Amino acid sequence: MSSKGKVTRLIRTRARRRWKRPLWFRKLVRYCISTLGGITAETVLLWILSGYVWKGWEFGVSVVAPTIGFELCLLVNYSAVRYFVWRDRQSSLWRYHLSNVSVYCVKMAFLLPIRYVSGVNIVICNFVAMGLAGLLNFILNDTVVFRKKRN
Repeated sequence: MSSKGKVTRLIRTRARRRWKRPLWFRKLVRYCISTLGGITAETVLLWILSGYVWKGWEFGVSVVAPTIGFELCLLVNYSAVRYFVWRDRQSSLWRYHLSNVSVYCVKMAFLLPIRYVSGVNIVICNFVAMGLAGLLNFILNDTVVFRKKRN
């Protein structure tokens, strides 16, 4: 084998070792990437509903628009997460929905006080609340929703 082949082989081996991270970390990275579609859909819908549809209606901007956006995000994310992150596990849409609704309540508990205390736009507050609730959502999905298959 030539010296160039040995160097290439050594570089590939080191690259493989470098990318070997714990399983939970790889799942977390896949989870974050696969939920970007749902987050994008939710943000665009929230922007449209709060800026154009319910512009003068505070309850519509603060509660109704985030709820509708959440439902859209939930359906998009379930499909992505099921096939890209936990395809080797059993899943249940009702368990996913139930865990996400509980996380949504936590998200709203952060979203509304941040909005009223800071006076910041609802879309920016939604990003902050999503970040806080996202980690809790990942933990619930990994432990409760997507169970390991029984042999």
